[in-house]
Amino acid sequence: PTWGNGARFPSVLQRLPTSASKVFGVLTLSASPSGEVTLSLRLLAARAGISVTQTRRALKRLVATKLVEITEPGRGRKAT
Repeated sequence: PTWGNGARFPSVLQRLPTSASKVFGVLTLSASPSGEVTLSLRLLAARAGISVTQTRRALKRLVATKLVEITEPGRGRKAT
C-alpha cells in the first residue's frame, strides 16, 4: 500500500493494531524534513483520533518494530 503522496506504507504495519497505523500516519505527516517530531502524547492522541492509552501502546509497538525511535522522552506531568 502507499500513502496519498506515493510513499510506501511499511508492510509491518499491516500486522499491528489499527491504532499503530494511525499514530504512525500522524507522526509521518508531522515530521520535519530531518524526520523529527515533537508532539505531546495528548496532541498525538487527538490527531490520531484515539485515546492517550491507545497512543502510548501504539508508540511502544512502533518502537518495538523499529519504525519509531524516541530520542528525548518528554517531562510532562504524571498523574498521582
